[in-house]
Amino acid sequence: MDSYQELYHEAQYNQFEKEDIDTFVDLQLKLSQFSKYKIGAVIVSFAIVFFFYSFYDFKLDAVSYPPYEHPKEFSYILLSFIIAYFFNHTLAYFLHFWIYKIVEDRPYVYHYGTTKLSSQLFFILLSPDYLYTSWFKNDIKYHHKNCKDRNCENDCLRDNYGRGICLKAWDSIRIRTKFFIELSNWGNLTASTLLVCMAFLFAGINHWSIYILYLLIMIRTLSRAIEILYAFYKDIVRVDDKVFSYHFNSDKSHTVTIYIHDWKNSLLLKSSRVSLAVHSLAEMVLLFSSIYFFLSSFYAGSSIDCFLNENIVTIEHFGFINYLLYSFSVSLFNFSFTSFPSFYWMLAHVIQISLSFVLTIMSIANYLGLNTSMLDRDKNFYIETMRRLQKKGSKS
Repeated sequence: MDSYQELYHEAQYNQFEKEDIDTFVDLQLKLSQFSKYKIGAVIVSFAIVFFFYSFYDFKLDAVSYPPYEHPKEFSYILLSFIIAYFFNHTLAYFLHFWIYKIVEDRPYVYHYGTTKLSSQLFFILLSPDYLYTSWFKNDIKYHHKNCKDRNCENDCLRDNYGRGICLKAWDSIRIRTKFFIELSNWGNLTASTLLVCMAFLFAGINHWSIYILYLLIMIRTLSRAIEILYAFYKDIVRVDDKVFSYHFNSDKSHTVTIYIHDWKNSLLLKSSRVSLAVHSLAEMVLLFSSIYFFLSSFYAGSSIDCFLNENIVTIEHFGFINYLLYSFSVSLFNFSFTSFPSFYWMLAHVIQISLSFVLTIMSIANYLGLNTSMLDRDKNFYIETMRRLQKKGSKS
């Protein structure tokens, strides 16, 4: 008998509770609406960029000088960085807080979790996206672990590694975590798309404040890169396991212990995991295209020592479409034909290749090879949710 089958057989818990089915259907409808709106926002944003460049004849390849006034004072540079840094923190927090409120319609309560203080400080400084994601996921977990809002027996099967979370509560946690991850993935893609479109639209503004936007994109790219590398690598390489225990009497003289290998904390299926990786790859293509655009525009001058303290030979601009194609080729094929004489360009290039390696070679390839077999209880769960979704769809 499979360990999962043994687990649910011992618990005599062969079906999801009605509350979990209702929650799944409700969140699936919200996810469908959310994705439609976000796809529309992405299409409209790029349509505006194409309209602007087509009808206003604003061509980047005709620019032979830096389209930005270089801030000559260090205070301007520092102020731009501080504004961009805190704006990125604000964007990351409210984006994930909004997603959290969609999934959990209740006040948020901070839970420190088991993360070390050094790791917390690392993510606070470099990856607020991962920081706030972990905060809200921890709240979902700790809110449902005690089964206070559901009919759960005190002597039900509980895991030893998750601080005694009941098997029934794990269903609720895994459903909500699934939708929180998927909605956050769509939200990140949309936010990054809007920022990149703004970068292309405001390319000709000759003012030092444009650095705030481009520094924001760079800081966000670093934050998202760390989150993607850590989250996907952990999902692929680290194998979680859990031990569930059930005591038949108060003196614990007879105990059933069941070991679960490759335990997943969310109800994400193989197709959903592949979709997450593809969306993250598309987001990185967009973010790095704007970074390459900014760097090449910056290097168009004879000297950039006031900002980067480095002199680079002027090169011809590609045009914003070519930046997208260049970034796409780097992500898809993990190499490029362009040899750019700049440490910063090559650094961005290496980071993007590392990300695309994790997302394409490791993540997508691994997810496509996952076992698609499901427990009978899971099959019945998806059959019931699909039936309800079709019923609601026909009514609307």
